Amino acid sequence: MIESQKKKINLRYLLFGLMVVALLARLILIYLRWINPDEGAHLMAARLFILGYMPIVDYGARQPIYLFSLVGLLKVFGNSYLFARLLPVLASVATGFILYVLSKRLYDQKMGVIAAAIYWFAPLPFIWSGIVKTEPLAIFFVSVAVYLFSYSFGDRFLRSGAMLLTGIFAAMAYFSRQTTLYLPFAILIFQLLRRDINKSGALCQLFLFVLGYAGLCVSVGAFFLKKLPLDKMIFTQVNPLNLVYNRLAHLFGWLPDEYRVVDTEGFRILNQSIDYTMASWKDATLFSLFLIAAALFTIAGWWRRRNQFQIQQHKGVLFFTLWFFSVLLFYVFQSVNRGFYTQYMVEAYPPLLLLAARYMKNGFADFKKPAFYSAAVLTCCFFALYMGQRLFWRFYPGLFLYFVFSFIVTALLFYWLRQEKKKRLYFLTTAIVILFTTAIYYLMYTLNMGIIAIVAVILFCTYIALRYLLKRRVQKPGLFAANYVIISAFLVTALYCGHLIGPRYESVWSPYSVRQAVECLQSRGSPSDDILSGGMIWTFESGFVAWKNVAHPTEFLKKNDTDFQNDFNNDPPVFLIFDGYTERKFSRYMEFLQQRAIEQYNKVAIVSGSRYPVEIYKLKENLLPLPAEGTVPPEMSL
Repeated sequence: MIESQKKKINLRYLLFGLMVVALLARLILIYLRWINPDEGAHLMAARLFILGYMPIVDYGARQPIYLFSLVGLLKVFGNSYLFARLLPVLASVATGFILYVLSKRLYDQKMGVIAAAIYWFAPLPFIWSGIVKTEPLAIFFVSVAVYLFSYSFGDRFLRSGAMLLTGIFAAMAYFSRQTTLYLPFAILIFQLLRRDINKSGALCQLFLFVLGYAGLCVSVGAFFLKKLPLDKMIFTQVNPLNLVYNRLAHLFGWLPDEYRVVDTEGFRILNQSIDYTMASWKDATLFSLFLIAAALFTIAGWWRRRNQFQIQQHKGVLFFTLWFFSVLLFYVFQSVNRGFYTQYMVEAYPPLLLLAARYMKNGFADFKKPAFYSAAVLTCCFFALYMGQRLFWRFYPGLFLYFVFSFIVTALLFYWLRQEKKKRLYFLTTAIVILFTTAIYYLMYTLNMGIIAIVAVILFCTYIALRYLLKRRVQKPGLFAANYVIISAFLVTALYCGHLIGPRYESVWSPYSVRQAVECLQSRGSPSDDILSGGMIWTFESGFVAWKNVAHPTEFLKKNDTDFQNDFNNDPPVFLIFDGYTERKFSRYMEFLQQRAIEQYNKVAIVSGSRYPVEIYKLKENLLPLPAEGTVPPEMSL
């Protein structure tokens, strides 16, 4: 009893230490991370609210709770993207803690520590925690909602209050990010599949969930009802059902032209190419490869032995599985409809980790004791490979060589960590696996199979081959084969993350470029000057005004804005900035903008140090407005 209590206390100290390190690492990341184009747009939307404009009513903006959270930070710390990044940092650290208490409640403390540690230090969620985005806050609210929902698994007295609170926090997640509608979907399916309570009990719980969810939606709607009529508000993001209607309306051609985007072709409503979407899915999968493998082994083991699980643990695995696949289903729809970015995969991490942690705790039980030693060795190996590849990130030997190298290192780790010291067996088996992998890889590559399909077949065939090759040579050959596959995937993940994920990942401008551009703007203009650019970070950091109060340049792509050129001629912005992103967001008008830059502006600075040079133009003084397109100048009409 005393030893067990000491162990729990030690795990608490370990969790606290990991949390402190995770927070400190993220605080450093705030300064090192390059700037993503969306950050400036989100921050400008928050500043417009501070200036008295109403989001959704007066200008397009992200969801209200996310926006108001940013507003709170800006009011406390002032206009700086560095302080605004505290929101995703704190949200991601808090999410790790929620995963710990959720796993501890349903399973045990050790699994909670594993889930929290991986969430805090896995490269993909870590690198996105330093960017002002909607995902970290939304994931936090989703995790809290799931934690509250888990109370409905047990004590009947707690079920009513838990379901009501679950609905409220699920709605808070929606008002941070619209796509979290996957959570109500997962809860609905789970309630319909439950066997521990009767149908009327399940429907009663669903009613309480909807009551909490709808209650918050009505409260948020009441806030906007002062300035937006009800008949218009139901067709905005204040209404959760509008997202579903909007996508279906695009599909069937019901959506009015003013709400469409110019680069619309059929079902897709934004101009992200299919190749980019598929490449993002590939990267997101490889960044999470070992977690996906471990989660699938957990699901397979649960399905085979589902009658042996305790009722609470059984329900936990079932719901986490539904949660994970609901996220994937929603983002497959999103990919077909709009596109996909790797940060979306982070939303699948909580259920993925809660499933994977179960396998990692039980599956590595045949390694040396204490388990902390094996975990430390594997962690050091992961970050050593990550940093090694990060130092030479321009050199990419290919996924095939990643697998070959990972199989060899896995054999070394097995010899080091396993109690059975069968060096010849491990390396002979690895040699066979490498030959087998070589044949599979080049056969499927010749047949033009996708990378994800190739990786899935390699890992599956490796598991099957090892299981039957070692059937009478090691104890628990199935467990041996599963561990081998997961550790190999773990090492491939480390190398692939090292190749792509660094401070510049999926970002465009360096902190140095922002400082230089802001200094130039402030020295040559005043806060009342307006700016037109692709990235809004220059406008936000300088304290200037966004042209036409448009916080996100995507608004200019909508078909209802047919007067862009006339508006520009009549009221040109004081500053025009070409930053690499301008060329993308204003692709319809680039020839027009470049011509106006030559005729009406002076180039005052070129700031280097980012992926694209940042060219700053200032409007020449004493210029008369140009005539509207298609009209005759007054002097020519005489």
